[in-house]
Amino acid sequence: MPDGSGFDLLYDLGEISPEVIFCTAYNQFALKAIECSALAYILKPLTVEMVSEALQKATIQLDKNQKVLQYDTLYEQLNHAKSKAIKFLVKNTDGLHIVFYEELIYCIADSNYTYLFIQNKKKITVSKTLKEIEKILESNPDFMRIHQSFIINLKKIKNISRIDAHLVVIMSDGKELSVSRSKRDEFMLRIG
Repeated sequence: MPDGSGFDLLYDLGEISPEVIFCTAYNQFALKAIECSALAYILKPLTVEMVSEALQKATIQLDKNQKVLQYDTLYEQLNHAKSKAIKFLVKNTDGLHIVFYEELIYCIADSNYTYLFIQNKKKITVSKTLKEIEKILESNPDFMRIHQSFIINLKKIKNISRIDAHLVVIMSDGKELSVSRSKRDEFMLRIG
């Protein structure tokens, strides 16, 4: 690396702690790699078997980390069964995501996928239907399905307007979402 070593890069990352597989020609760095919690250490020259074994080890470790995260979240949910839970987990091709209820602005359906829009312009795509997401959110009274394609966080409404005969909510990120006619009365009661 032109501006330092892989160790320098790890120290520069600070609190960000990615999973690392070290690959080097120098055997003396093995102890330092262990100190940096490397998942694996591969000494050059590389073989396909060495890389494959390191990747298998990494996959097992990542699965363990995800399980710990899942159990921690489940434990929290059980402890908050009588009060409001503060987060839930969703999984997609990027991995496991912690979603805090208070940061979730709205959800939009797209066939068998749902887009979760979170504060700070973050969007998570999950292969769950909106009905499945609604089931996750149903214990939290801050969320309401206002349309067959939308679930919103009632606390994230910035404005409500009428456009022609339609009721439209403007969310905290500026997104405009229509309230279906069948949900209009319930919506007005919930925000009232």
